[in-house]
Amino acid sequence: MIFKIIFLLLLPSISITAFSQTSDLDLGDALYEKREQLENVYKAQGHFGKHLDANPNDVQGLWRASMVNYYIGHLLENEDKRIEHYKLGVGQGEACVTHSAKKLGQCYFWLATNTALLKKEKGSINLAFGISSIIDLFNKALELDPLYAGAGPYRMLALLYFKAPFFLGGDEGKAYEFIKEAIRLKPNEPLNHYFYVSFLVKNKKLPEAKEAAKSFLDKVNPSSFEFFESINAHKKILTFFETGDLPKND
Repeated sequence: MIFKIIFLLLLPSISITAFSQTSDLDLGDALYEKREQLENVYKAQGHFGKHLDANPNDVQGLWRASMVNYYIGHLLENEDKRIEHYKLGVGQGEACVTHSAKKLGQCYFWLATNTALLKKEKGSINLAFGISSIIDLFNKALELDPLYAGAGPYRMLALLYFKAPFFLGGDEGKAYEFIKEAIRLKPNEPLNHYFYVSFLVKNKKLPEAKEAAKSFLDKVNPSSFEFFESINAHKKILTFFETGDLPKND
């Protein structure tokens, strides 16, 4: 299912450079940059937790902790443990929103992400009827920081409009508008192009999907990708262009 895979692909989860307040944030950031090895993410979580022990209402620690709980959760096979991490991520996202004097897009982005995944764990119907509130959260993230995570708010809104039933606000026209805007704003981010290609394939527009893949591959420089999520998305686009197929689970 595309919804599941896109969330697993989710976002080039960001270079975290600014706003570090303590050495624990710095150490956690450096470890999270190496998140392709899950043990580094657990270590990052430890540093962010230590920071929050001393500064429980610090928004910089809260959104990072929410992000890490998303990341760990989506990789776990055990449903109860996934739910545990998503619940923590939701709570940290809500606290981030509450304690942020100057509202941060990161707070809303990770709150929305964990909320969506938590609802999904409770069943497709639960997720479907919660999509409106999740869209509101991503809209707030977009308003505050539209370029966050490689135009991630646009990308995630595109996905939600694409997947939501029409009677619950789904709108494929809007989905295409949002993903094209993500591409316009961040043309070198493979995830944006991968979403676009995936939408076209799902709509059985294979010639258009092939052309979109070719256009991206002709222009992009793979050595410029900073994040492994982006590298993986590029590989998936290349595989589609060469074989005509998306990866099995997409």
